[in-house]
Amino acid sequence: ENLMNLERALFGAWCSFVFRGGNGGKDAFEATLDRVDAALGETKGPWFLGGYNPTLVDMQYISHVERMIPSALYWKGLQMRGNGRWKNMERWLDEFEERPTYMATKSDYY
Repeated sequence: ENLMNLERALFGAWCSFVFRGGNGGKDAFEATLDRVDAALGETKGPWFLGGYNPTLVDMQYISHVERMIPSALYWKGLQMRGNGRWKNMERWLDEFEERPTYMATKSDYY
């Protein structure tokens, strides 16, 4: 699956889940997170395209994922981190948080 199309699908699923009443869209959002987690697991390193450093693909995702984590928890009670389900995404986030350059620009703390 094209990673940028997957990012757009993730963003759309998040919007449908978080910004609509009730718990509708939760299954679709979680299924899309499963696909993102699987994509992150296709390389040895934590990054979408492998290697030692994040790429533009990672940058595109992180700008939205860092916002999804607190909003899904606050508005819908969905814990995206520390739940054991999305281990590749957890590793990816941990690697970002080891970088001072990321932490200096991180917009959401949870």
